[in-house]
Amino acid sequence: MPQEFLASSVASRLGARIVDGDLQAGDVLRLEDIEQESGASRSVCREAVKILESLNLVRSRRHVGVTVLPPPSVGRAVSQSGALAHVWQQT
Repeated sequence: MPQEFLASSVASRLGARIVDGDLQAGDVLRLEDIEQESGASRSVCREAVKILESLNLVRSRRHVGVTVLPPPSVGRAVSQSGALAHVWQQT
C-alpha cells in the first residue's frame, strides 16, 4: 500500500477520535503509541501527524509528543471534519 494512503488512513482515524471527543484537548500522544495502535511505520505515523497539524488538530513537539489542541469554533470543527472526510475519500 502506498505511504500516502496509509498516512491518510492513520490521520483519518486519529482525527475522527479527536473530533468525536475520544481524545481531549491537552492529551499527549506518543508517536510509539500511534505506531502500535495503527500498526503503521514511524514514517507513516509522522506523515499522519503532519496532516493533523495542518488541520490544527494537534501540535507535535520534540521530547513532548503530539498534543491534542483545544477545539476551535464550531464552524471550524465542522470544516475540519469535512477536511478529514475529504482526506478519507481521496484514499
